Amino acid sequence: MTSLFNNVAQCPALSVPSGMTAGGLPTAAQIVGRRFDDPTVLRIGKAVELHRPWASWAANESMARWRPAR
Repeated sequence: MTSLFNNVAQCPALSVPSGMTAGGLPTAAQIVGRRFDDPTVLRIGKAVELHRPWASWAANESMARWRPAR
């Protein structure tokens, strides 16, 4: 849902993984910066991903933990 920031305020926005719920579903955080300050948003996003345990998960490994509800 970054369109509000991009289309109205013209602020850079980025969504990064923030963990998993108790049920194994992925969660995310949204980082929004000042208008035309894309480098700061990207720098923060990179730092968050590098300092979280899921940064090194392979896509298939992280998805293997998720099971759809039946």
